[in-house]
Amino acid sequence: MGLGDVLGQGFAISSLRSALRSGKVATAYLLHGPAGVGKRKAALTFAKALNCSQASGEACDVCLNCRRIDRGTHPDVVTVGVLPGKTRLLIEQVKEIEHELSLAPFEARKRVYIIDQVELMSPEATGAVLKTLEEPPANTVFLLLTEQPAALAPTIVSRCQSLRFTPLGKETVQTILEKNGISREVAAIASRFAQGSVERALSFEHNAFLERRRQLVDLYYSASVDDITSLSEAVSEVVGNKGRDVPSKESRKRRVSQTLEIMLSWCRDVLMARCGSPQTLFANEDMADEIKEEASR
Repeated sequence: MGLGDVLGQGFAISSLRSALRSGKVATAYLLHGPAGVGKRKAALTFAKALNCSQASGEACDVCLNCRRIDRGTHPDVVTVGVLPGKTRLLIEQVKEIEHELSLAPFEARKRVYIIDQVELMSPEATGAVLKTLEEPPANTVFLLLTEQPAALAPTIVSRCQSLRFTPLGKETVQTILEKNGISREVAAIASRFAQGSVERALSFEHNAFLERRRQLVDLYYSASVDDITSLSEAVSEVVGNKGRDVPSKESRKRRVSQTLEIMLSWCRDVLMARCGSPQTLFANEDMADEIKEEASR
């Protein structure tokens, strides 16, 4: 898997490829953008390209270094993130990095640290990372990943080469979903609700999502806006708040969010149809006939 397999991020990938070709690799890169648009994939692929035994400027995916990085077992390519049960990146995690930096690399040409959700660093961790970036060790590359670059200390940002990752187009999301084994029909629908994020699209329980949408649209036709109690109870049944199969708190939150999104998308599509907008702009384009029928009432 080369950098070309990171779809929809032309500028960021071109910058990383240029660094590989020229040999002018920065000490630190800040990969910033929404969740699920390729930041982690780009970071790991770049780490492989830096250390690939083929030294071709791309990752070969077959040499020992590439395979160990894929498995997460390469001693010189380390991913750091928020620990389970914690809400921040801790100073202890950064101190562990500092200790490793005092030692020679085990075998890599470039030691790589991928720090995910870097906006969640504690103040102490931020200070320690800043000190490391001010006095960077040789043959070490830091890849800082964040969804919120504005939340970072300006001194951290100023010491990184910034690479912006943008929301993906619907066609790109659909292509990636199909490569993940999702049917073309379902991938087309999920991509319209994904808001440019593959992670978001993959989070949908796809068959359950389609069934829930059908139930909510039927409810839209049958519900009386004057009977709020009955409407609320009906929506609760669709979400799954009642009965024997009550979902977990996290699953329930996700279902409630998706339920509201489906309802809003349907109302939005109906309004767009009434305004004469083309059906290609509908979130529920596969239900265009029903939307147009409702809009004509």
